[in-house]
Amino acid sequence: MVMKYVILANSNDKTFDIPRQLVEINGEKLVERTIRLLKENGVKNIMLTSYDKRFDDLGVERYEPLKNDYDYLTGKGYWLNAFPFEIMNEPICFIWGDVYFSEDAIKKIVETETNSTLFFCSYNNKNDKYIKHHDEPFAYKIVDIELFKKHIEKVKKLYDEGKTYRHPIVWEVYRSINGIDVNEHKMTEGFVAINDVSCDIDSINDIIKLKLKVMNPTKKLSIIIAYYKTYDLTIKLLDCLIPQLNDNIEVILIDDGCNEKRLDKYKNKIKIIHLKENKGGAYASNIGINEAKGEYIGYIDSDDMISDNYINELLNAIDKTHEDTIFMNWQDMANGVIVEKPNNYAPWKAIYKRNIMPIFPNGRKYSYDVPFYDELNSKPYGRYDINKVLYFYNSNREGNLTSEKAKLIMEEK
Repeated sequence: MVMKYVILANSNDKTFDIPRQLVEINGEKLVERTIRLLKENGVKNIMLTSYDKRFDDLGVERYEPLKNDYDYLTGKGYWLNAFPFEIMNEPICFIWGDVYFSEDAIKKIVETETNSTLFFCSYNNKNDKYIKHHDEPFAYKIVDIELFKKHIEKVKKLYDEGKTYRHPIVWEVYRSINGIDVNEHKMTEGFVAINDVSCDIDSINDIIKLKLKVMNPTKKLSIIIAYYKTYDLTIKLLDCLIPQLNDNIEVILIDDGCNEKRLDKYKNKIKIIHLKENKGGAYASNIGINEAKGEYIGYIDSDDMISDNYINELLNAIDKTHEDTIFMNWQDMANGVIVEKPNNYAPWKAIYKRNIMPIFPNGRKYSYDVPFYDELNSKPYGRYDINKVLYFYNSNREGNLTSEKAKLIMEEK
């Protein structure tokens, strides 16, 4: 029976300003959640490996490995040296510290027994309830210590000889132990599937996707506004929007690197986030999704306008239908054309239930609405249409999203 559980957190990865293991989901750090769930399942012997003193206040021993020469920034050294041989003197379970584990996942890891080695991983997660759609190793329960060490050294040697296709990680050890070619990805024995929301955190988009699945909404609707150099139009929008708000609504405005302090006069009514540099509408919108606490999430472009009954109509539709998506008619302010039951790509034409909410591809300043809707349309969803004009699109403004897209397309040609 495995008694010792070791949480691995000894990397120098710089994805975030803090170690990934200290990222918070629902107000709880990833590693805090893992420790809590292990203790709730009767585990008493818990250790955490890290050189970072920020892990000292978690109620478990922090151990500094004698050898961990892998550098995430340069790719030099052996990734597999994350497993400290010097403490592998009894049956042991290693767990990645940057994983959000479901309660069932930790329970499965603790209760599943082995006489040799078990690898706990996600498994070809194609269903929409999962966060990622690929296999990912999460934990390793090891009883036959010498066997595990032997195959780590074997795989490291194959890497040195140029016989592995990539820098070896745990998958190569799994394959070696189970008699599979180290370069062939398939599952046989010694594999335990964790088929739920459990996932590791590699990027801000992983955090957003996870929060959309596991956070309990405290508002009916979150409205996100990505702001960039549209002050005069934006204050007109806010002066129309803010009087419509109530306790069921939150508005999150993300200032995309403009440092527009004049917007701060609205801070007592809406949440305002000033980004230090311009990252583009996709990045700013994702920051808003990450902050959103609504059952539904919607968008307003900062240079557009809404009707005086915009919020009331959306809330009524939510209460009436609880449909996955709620669409609204919109009007082009330049030519007066009204679009009914819209099918264009603009995200602002609808609000979306958080469990089917797409996110934007970071790194794209324009045309990010196309992959947004490609993701939405890749899965079935219900739709309700409000047969009223609630949104007014400012197509005639120089620098609006549509004209910028056109410029980008011309440049690419």
